[in-house]
Amino acid sequence: MKKYHTKSIGILDMPSEKKTMIETHFRSLAKALSYRATGTIVTGTTAWLFTGSLDLAAKIGLLDAAIKILVFYAHERFWNGVNFGKQKPPDYQI
Repeated sequence: MKKYHTKSIGILDMPSEKKTMIETHFRSLAKALSYRATGTIVTGTTAWLFTGSLDLAAKIGLLDAAIKILVFYAHERFWNGVNFGKQKPPDYQI
């Protein structure tokens, strides 16, 4: 019987062997939100440095985030349906 050994680092448990898991809609959305939060800070800061207007920078950052969250989510779901680079799970599981 194979055992999966994990190294616990908080919420990120990294298996030493690959497990067959599926990507959920909720996980795709959570990833999109966390990625965009970082991107929004970068975009807003850059816009503020270029325009000198905090109000305009905030509007640019929020609009950019809203559009890119939707695009990232669609991109994730599209790639979830593409078999390129995926491996078949074993015929059995223990």
